Amino acid sequence: MSLVLKMIYGCLTGAWGGFIAWLLLDRVLNINLTNTYVDALLNGAIIGACIGASIGGFGGVIERNGKRAARGFAAGLLTGLLGGAIGLLVGEALYQAAGQSDATRLIGWAILGIGIGAGEGLLMRSSRRLILGMIGGVLGGVLGGLVFTQTKTALDLPGFSRAVGFTILGALLGLFIGLVPVVIKSFVATLKVVSSGRNEGKEILLEGKRVTRLGRDEHCELGLYGDPTIQPQHAEVRQGPQGYVIRALGTAPLYVNGQPASERLLQQDDRIRIGREEIVFRV
Repeated sequence: MSLVLKMIYGCLTGAWGGFIAWLLLDRVLNINLTNTYVDALLNGAIIGACIGASIGGFGGVIERNGKRAARGFAAGLLTGLLGGAIGLLVGEALYQAAGQSDATRLIGWAILGIGIGAGEGLLMRSSRRLILGMIGGVLGGVLGGLVFTQTKTALDLPGFSRAVGFTILGALLGLFIGLVPVVIKSFVATLKVVSSGRNEGKEILLEGKRVTRLGRDEHCELGLYGDPTIQPQHAEVRQGPQGYVIRALGTAPLYVNGQPASERLLQQDDRIRIGREEIVFRV
């Protein structure tokens, strides 16, 4: 999917994850702990896990790729759980040490956001996606934590305010984790699928990753699913001193601007054809 569409879906699925966290904490588990640190640890773990798993797994669901969805769900759940548990525990410790100032808890929400934002980068084994996700997570966590705090103050309905606050927190985390790549997109090279079908509109950034693989394998950075003529790892784009070079892997056919190519330096608006898929390269 396109980066903009991914941002929108991330916002919606993040909101859903926040609402699920509220259901678990306030309606299913309904745990009332007297130790504030243990309470913060448990709340953070569940909030982070629910939002992280929702944001991490939705991409594979949209692409109808079960393995990718499961891997994204697991990565998001793990990083979200750790980030949430550590973040809210740190936030609570700072809150108590600083005379119970709500502003100190924003640091905890930021750490929670870092954990959730790191999920996709670790899944894709991409330092670029890791950094962009963490930046978006910090922004979404701080702003979401601020909204959550203000919602509790403005609405004199504890249960309802927490439901609204968690939902908005998840939405803002998903929004900002997706927004940062959209902003960066204006300054870096991209590959975008323009042919109709299952992969239409899918878009990835190339900057910051030396090798980008294209194919049916769920480990490929640009996954092209649903076409059996596309090899698991069909082609790769390498960043070199002269620019980006696309190279066919094995004997699978590769076309650039309608011409067969085993290796070629990409230029602005070059059209790459792999199987039935057409991909545009832009700088």
